Amino acid sequence: MKTAKRTCTTLLAAFALLTGTATAAVAIPRVSDSSLPAAAVCNNYAYKPYQVAGGDIAAVGGRSGNLCGNAHVELFIWEHLALQPDREVAHVSRTYASGELIAQGACGSVEASHAFYSELRLNGQVVAESDRFTIYRC
Repeated sequence: MKTAKRTCTTLLAAFALLTGTATAAVAIPRVSDSSLPAAAVCNNYAYKPYQVAGGDIAAVGGRSGNLCGNAHVELFIWEHLALQPDREVAHVSRTYASGELIAQGACGSVEASHAFYSELRLNGQVVAESDRFTIYRC
């Protein structure tokens, strides 16, 4: 029994290290290292979409931190579609060092439930994604 428990613990630790979910060892970058990517010294975030007046969907995303450099920042709102590519609901972009973006778009039809999520891209790379937000009839 001890061998099975030790093997399971070892596998879980290896999985955590491979997927980047291990929190025991944290690398702290040197501030003077100019080779660091902007994501290493900034907090990039994408909040869960929400419904606004008139039935539209909105989401907030952005970057914060004292060491952020200028970057092309894009915030998307996507509608999750089963067995199809997700549908882009809204997109906003801007080049800046630190701040927030707000994207807003139409919910869609009132026929069924809809699942939405937001995604933040930094220079074309996805750096943050929100949880899903489900709306039953827009």
